[in-house]
Amino acid sequence: SSDHRAAAGAALVDLIKGKEPWLAENASRSLPIMDYTIGVATGSVLSGDVGTSRLKFHDILGEPVKLAQQLSRLATTRNISHLVSAATFEGIKATTPGVEVEPAEFGNRRLRLYHLDV
Repeated sequence: SSDHRAAAGAALVDLIKGKEPWLAENASRSLPIMDYTIGVATGSVLSGDVGTSRLKFHDILGEPVKLAQQLSRLATTRNISHLVSAATFEGIKATTPGVEVEPAEFGNRRLRLYHLDV
């Protein structure tokens, strides 16, 4: 559904708008600069606890998780703050403007990518 895409889009906008003030505050307090990039892809995932009764952790598995990680890495190499998959952008473009950027190859797939105008 588009609900998960809208939620992901809203979260991304909040992160984008909060990034510069956060970096400025850290710099004013002489804290180390910790920049970040964001990759956003949505879809079906498997989520749950993994491990034993003594050691458990929560994990999320699935193609959207892998794609988001790859998009974040690609955003770093392209020196931009974030990238959004085309499938996710389709669900948010009516309320969140963006521009298509150079596509990327992931495995044997060529994916259209977007950067939000925020």
